[in-house]
Amino acid sequence: MAIQCATKFRFSGRRDKADAITIPKFYFDKFKFFADMGYTPRPDQMEVHRDTSDIRVLACGTRWGKSKLSAMEALSAAISAFDRSFGWVVAPTYTLAEKVFREILFIARRNLGKGIVEASDSKMKLRFRNLGGYISEIHGKTAENPDNLLGEGLDWLIVDEAARVKRTVWEAYLSQRLIDKNGWALLDSTPKGKNWFHEIYLRGLDPLEKGRVKSFSYPTANNPLVKKDLLDVARMELPEDVYRQEYLAAFLESGGLVFRGIDRCIAGELREGKLYTTYVVGVDLAKYKDFTVIVVLDSRGQLVAFDRFNQIDWAVQKARIRMISKRYNNASILIDSTGVGDPIYEDLARESLPIAPYTFTEVSKKTLIDNLIMAIENRQITFPRIDVLINELEAFSYEMTDAGRLKRGAPQGYHDDCVIALALAAFQLSKRVDMTYATTLSDLESIRGL
Repeated sequence: MAIQCATKFRFSGRRDKADAITIPKFYFDKFKFFADMGYTPRPDQMEVHRDTSDIRVLACGTRWGKSKLSAMEALSAAISAFDRSFGWVVAPTYTLAEKVFREILFIARRNLGKGIVEASDSKMKLRFRNLGGYISEIHGKTAENPDNLLGEGLDWLIVDEAARVKRTVWEAYLSQRLIDKNGWALLDSTPKGKNWFHEIYLRGLDPLEKGRVKSFSYPTANNPLVKKDLLDVARMELPEDVYRQEYLAAFLESGGLVFRGIDRCIAGELREGKLYTTYVVGVDLAKYKDFTVIVVLDSRGQLVAFDRFNQIDWAVQKARIRMISKRYNNASILIDSTGVGDPIYEDLARESLPIAPYTFTEVSKKTLIDNLIMAIENRQITFPRIDVLINELEAFSYEMTDAGRLKRGAPQGYHDDCVIALALAAFQLSKRVDMTYATTLSDLESIRGL
């Protein structure tokens, strides 16, 4: 229990010179608290913990250990308060926010016992009695909907994977929460290009900002739990700039994007089908958590139709796919037939629609994405300014799995449905095959590039 644990920390007294009355004062030893919680920071983590700047900026490689550091900063700030304390842990997506908050709840439940008033995984909310006898609150928040970030002032704020949070969210919703309570902030992230996070990182390197902003940067290799052979594999398999960003915490102009030249491909607008024009359709399927996305390209590679939805019955999804194909001159369809896609493909194929399946394997997905990379870099496809599509393309990135293998895809907590649907449509254009006549197994395998 938190209050019982208080006797483990040091007490001191001070004398008020004005009235010569001795006032007992509790002295909170942050690092004794860490030891009691079973946490031993490494020397590089200790540097961050010891700093008392208003804003601390931590740029580090993937798997460096920032989630544990953030969790311990949150708990120590909340437990050491002598009044009501209120703080947030914010991340760009719910999944990422949940990851840090789950760490906080695990440590709290294991150590604070009856001092906990409320602990909710689903609400991402923790309330417990601090060393002053008051209630401290820690809330997990997502930056996906900024309106949920409105509210009272904060005593402290932690922003995890801050480089993925939009500038407007930091400037208009988060930093303002600290003003009235003179609160502090910890911004931690693996770099993602030279954005607002990079700008505030540079401020923290300026000696004139001492006490206000302080920046730290550490590579993944500092974490002894990450095996050296995994880092060696990453260095060999990843593009150099991706390795530097993800493992050395380098700020790069490209941001380590898989797709480059996205801005040059933004053009045109959605439009209805025209007579005597050939179209192709790419469909990525989902029913609940992810989204079904339908993309239509014309023969010149211009995206002319876009549909995105989820939590819709299979019958309705089939009707939408059927309708879009017919609206665009019986456009040929290449559809994800992996797992969830099987029943829809088979049903539509029985209706004699011009449709072919694309089964995802490690090899076939690489083929599909490689083709989209070239199409975007060479501006062979163009698309209107559809925010959800552009955001997915920009977020699509490289990462190493725990097994040490290179993986390209959406970061944790993000979707890639728009990317896959676009890739399926673009793949048809690259093969120049009219799937209306693709009726044999060899034809289908040729279309899929298998």
